[in-house]
Amino acid sequence: MTRTIALAFIGILAAAGPAAAEETAHAYCQKGFILKDKGKLKEALEQIEICLGKNPKHFEGWYQKGRILVKLGKNEDAKEAFGKAIGIKDSDSWAHSGLCGVLVQLEEIDPALASCEKAVSLDDKNWEAYANLGLIYRQLKKYDAAALNYQKAIEIEPKEVFLYNNLGVVYRKMKKYDDAVKMFQKCIELDPDNGVYHQNLAVAFRAQERYELAIAEYVEATTLDAKLDGAWWDLALCYQAIGEDDKALEALEKYLALVEGKNPLAEEKAKEKIESIKEMKDSKGSKKKGSK
Repeated sequence: MTRTIALAFIGILAAAGPAAAEETAHAYCQKGFILKDKGKLKEALEQIEICLGKNPKHFEGWYQKGRILVKLGKNEDAKEAFGKAIGIKDSDSWAHSGLCGVLVQLEEIDPALASCEKAVSLDDKNWEAYANLGLIYRQLKKYDAAALNYQKAIEIEPKEVFLYNNLGVVYRKMKKYDDAVKMFQKCIELDPDNGVYHQNLAVAFRAQERYELAIAEYVEATTLDAKLDGAWWDLALCYQAIGEDDKALEALEKYLALVEGKNPLAEEKAKEKIESIKEMKDSKGSKKKGSK
């Protein structure tokens, strides 16, 4: 009787073993997910690795590992992680869109396109997949298709600021400057302290030769982020376009200070531009003296 009970108890332990191991693995993954949400990516990855070591078939572990690796800039490893997740659960739309995003970064465009299309076929509300499709078609210079996919992404997730920004860039490529302006203004409405959005709005205004409006946005952009070298350069060109040579020179000096010793071509271009404006100023001054 005692032996029978003992054997039965061993049988219960054996049956409970795999379930207990899965629970332990899941606990490590959960800890990793919490750390990820707190921005502690390396610590999160360590916990998820333990989880996957104990349970290699933990779908969410592989999926979140892929997300963390993307943020760490380890795209090849992220590609493998998303592939593992898809191998476990091919029906998950977000695993496919995650893989698509990595493939775009790796410039593997055809596989990326296939992954995003698979994601959309599984879930037509997956805004990330539409956003990635927008990026793919933008890279392929198929701007109508890019705009359409960004529009779909925005319909589903209207609070994602970068979607409006990316759509604005596409409209600018299409020379639909009024539409581009609206998109960048929406970005600023949602995130007013981001200098890049002010810079992008300024670029659209400049393309329309609305220099005063462009200047106001470039000034705001450089006030928010003084290291936006492209904004200083474009600001100088706008000032020059309206005859404000002194302000153009001031902006160019700011640009030069940012690129000097870091970008030889940009540095040379800035110095040439400064000399050119100074020569024009001297020439104008000479003409005024001669006319008296």
